[in-house]
Amino acid sequence: MFKKLFITLTLFLSIYILFQLFLMRFVFSFPSPLHSCLDASLFIIDKWDKEYSKGDIMAFEFQRDGDMVFGDRKMQFIKRVAAKGGDLVRVTPTEVSVNNEAPVELSMILSAHALKVKASEYQREIEVPSDSFFALGETLNSYDSRYWGTVENSKIIGKAYAIF
Repeated sequence: MFKKLFITLTLFLSIYILFQLFLMRFVFSFPSPLHSCLDASLFIIDKWDKEYSKGDIMAFEFQRDGDMVFGDRKMQFIKRVAAKGGDLVRVTPTEVSVNNEAPVELSMILSAHALKVKASEYQREIEVPSDSFFALGETLNSYDSRYWGTVENSKIIGKAYAIF
């Protein structure tokens, strides 16, 4: 009897510890369909992996004092890395290009209208600082680096992986 109880408790404790280790490293994210800017509805975020390359999906903290959309609230965003430190980003109302490569067509016109600003106000060139990245969504309603600039690496929560 004691042996069965010991094995059961050991198994339960082992599963509990593994589950806790999993939760320490990973978190699930379910973006709101109304505010989704990536073509996925479930992400797993690896909080221990903060290294990124262009094209990776990253989760990060977003807070801008007096932000026109979220005010002073602290938010968590998931966006794709479009440019890294040292890259030159050119933003126009209809497209974004990095280091004079082929532009990505991503219109700001609908979002700018919803925000009651002129899309042309955001036309500019940005050199991404060495400790930052330029984040883009994939949909027309994405509120991303085109509007508020680069994301500091210190704000990274972790690398995100689209589940579905």
